[in-house]
Amino acid sequence: MSTDEVTEQAFGRVSVAKHEGPTLRQAGLVVAFSMLIMTAVTPFAEFRIFHKLILPGNIEQTVQNIVFHKKLFLTGIFAFLINYILDVIIAWGLFFLCAPANRSVSLLAAWFRLVYTAIGLFSLMHLVTAFRLLNTSDYLAAFGTDQLQAQVKLLLNSFRSDWSIGLILF
Repeated sequence: MSTDEVTEQAFGRVSVAKHEGPTLRQAGLVVAFSMLIMTAVTPFAEFRIFHKLILPGNIEQTVQNIVFHKKLFLTGIFAFLINYILDVIIAWGLFFLCAPANRSVSLLAAWFRLVYTAIGLFSLMHLVTAFRLLNTSDYLAAFGTDQLQAQVKLLLNSFRSDWSIGLILF
């Protein structure tokens, strides 16, 4: 039995035509639900977690906050990861939604969003590295407190600047 026949039996389809992607309704629903989730996850990470943990101009307190609230910091990282996964899904859905109007422009917009996502994932690695620096005892012994704090500050600032650059493409 062919794949098309199995699909027809499973979904009750009568048509034998090849399906080239989701319907506009399906793509719209995927985009809408993804954006709803994103509008909850991203502000939660940015304003409820990192705004409390990361204090500009006070790296000592920031380091203490991250060390004492490891799970909260990891939750923020995970929330941004969910955001970037949703960005890939949204780029896919928007491509199908906008392709009937102009396929080339739709593809270009999808690629811009995917490049933004790649930059965002790259910037997220700075937060992961900062977390690892602060939670692996060997690094404190190797660098000392001042150097470790300086590296964490560099990583946190690198996350912000890389993320901001990605937003230009967004």
